Amino acid sequence: GMDVNNSMNKFNKDVFFERVNKLTNSIIDKGKKNEISTLHVANLGDLLSGIIHVSTRVQSNEDIIEQTQLVSETLAEVLVKLACNFETINFYHLVGNHGRTGNKNDVGMKENFEYLISWYLEARLRDVINVNIVTEQDGYLATDILGKKLIFVHGNYDRIDQCVTRLPQMLGYIPDYIIGGHIHHNYEKEHGKTTVIVNGSLIGMDDYAMQGRFAARPSQKFIVFDENEGLEATYIIRF
Repeated sequence: GMDVNNSMNKFNKDVFFERVNKLTNSIIDKGKKNEISTLHVANLGDLLSGIIHVSTRVQSNEDIIEQTQLVSETLAEVLVKLACNFETINFYHLVGNHGRTGNKNDVGMKENFEYLISWYLEARLRDVINVNIVTEQDGYLATDILGKKLIFVHGNYDRIDQCVTRLPQMLGYIPDYIIGGHIHHNYEKEHGKTTVIVNGSLIGMDDYAMQGRFAARPSQKFIVFDENEGLEATYIIRF
């Protein structure tokens, strides 16, 4: 839903489709080169521009209902294309803070338009038997990939400098990787036994980022796991 045109970045519906197409083709290409059989797709939230900030509403060219419809169907088409190229697709759906129905002090955790996306995908892809959809319940999703323990978060409840201590205390074990979004730029750091990985933003710099001088090139990540080495490679797909 964002419409951005500044000195550092341009983003609109046409650019959105161009970047999604490039991302999808790049995933297929890198997946086949690395002989991937099981593809884990983690949506880390903020698929919608939302209604929580005046600045994002001003930059939006679609209302929240149109945003939800467009991104849900686009994501469904992407998952079908990926399902035609990989044996198994595990899709993890986490909601972001931009999809909230109001101020965080006035609404509950479940009052978020992004929950409609996974609801739509479950119905839309019910006959695509190699796509498994898992939706978060409390702002995180835990999974295991080739023996490594991963925690997916959006990041609004889990600051990158605190999640390595707070999440293990809550869950009762130390994860190998915590993977999130929220801060909208590429980040990766080891904290003892846990590596924190943050995905970039498909949009890139908007008005909020320009005003705060939060420079970051639009990007997404494709990560390869090996059963012996764990995380073997990280590809940064830039736009």
